[in-house]
Amino acid sequence: MVGINVNSIYSFILITKFVTLPVYDTCFSVHDEIQTRKRVLVDVLFVVIVHEVKCFCTCHVLVILYLFVEVLFVVTCIISIFTGNMTFLGHISCVLTLLVFYFDYITGIGDVIYAVNAGGEAHIDSQGVRYERDPLHGKVGTASDYGKRLLIGRVPPEDHILYQTERYHHSTFGYDIPINEDGDYVMILKFCEVYFNAPNMKVFDVVLNGDHTIVPDLDIYDRVGNGIAYDEHIPFSVVKGRLYYNEEESDIRGGKIRVEFIKGYRDNPKINAICVLKGKLEDVPKLPPIPSEPDPEEYREEIEDKKSAKNRRPSGPRTPDPYSIDDSSIMLPVFVAIGAFIPLLFCLCKL
Repeated sequence: MVGINVNSIYSFILITKFVTLPVYDTCFSVHDEIQTRKRVLVDVLFVVIVHEVKCFCTCHVLVILYLFVEVLFVVTCIISIFTGNMTFLGHISCVLTLLVFYFDYITGIGDVIYAVNAGGEAHIDSQGVRYERDPLHGKVGTASDYGKRLLIGRVPPEDHILYQTERYHHSTFGYDIPINEDGDYVMILKFCEVYFNAPNMKVFDVVLNGDHTIVPDLDIYDRVGNGIAYDEHIPFSVVKGRLYYNEEESDIRGGKIRVEFIKGYRDNPKINAICVLKGKLEDVPKLPPIPSEPDPEEYREEIEDKKSAKNRRPSGPRTPDPYSIDDSSIMLPVFVAIGAFIPLLFCLCKL
């Protein structure tokens, strides 16, 4: 998944659609065979666009393929004006359109069942998921945008708002999520500590459907620090009106499940955003890893070692360097021997 502006992509696709329609109409009014192809292709392309808007497909490769098909079909229409028949390119363009639709289907992030920007307004994130306005607005807890003072780490700028706004409460609170079909689901709980700068200041539990403690003793700062996005991914399944999580099960009442944030002894529980997708955990995009930073203790020890090595002084007498001894001390015995030999030689000559 790539963090791109989905609204701009959709606008660009629709603009290309309207620009190429006059070419379509000109060609289709001349050749009946192309008229038939037109109806098939335009219908399929319309389904592709609707499917993208519905499933919030975000893959930029899909957009490139779509535009390629559009250009290919325009070229086909122009060629057909001079040849009088539908060329081989026409068949290829239709096949590619179907492949684009299939590519969209297999690379989408799954059907979004529920998405809420807690404490904030509606927003479309970099994955194309539309988060609705907080349904608890004015009803339960307190909405806060204190996090807007920070630039949130690990996420693109389009997603900052999902971690900057939040809802907290001085007591336990939660959200009701409609689940109408059996299948596998993944709940994404988005958090970010925007206030505290130390661990053990805000700790709480998250409970699903009243029976399953899905996140015990959550300390956001202890997990990632301040101003860093943090997601909890909770896979569960629904079969015949029952919810299954980690070999535990519970009843689903009224076609809704409930996620609750439990008040603990350390400050108030909170949530930044919630998203529920239908699909497998491995199909859900994850946040990038937190950039590794040097341990302050290790860095401090390294600096101290360098300073101590620089200021270290020898503890005992300095050992003389054998190579720095004066050469005159080595020649002294030679001079003494010569001095003693000269008088001896003189005496011998007298005799």
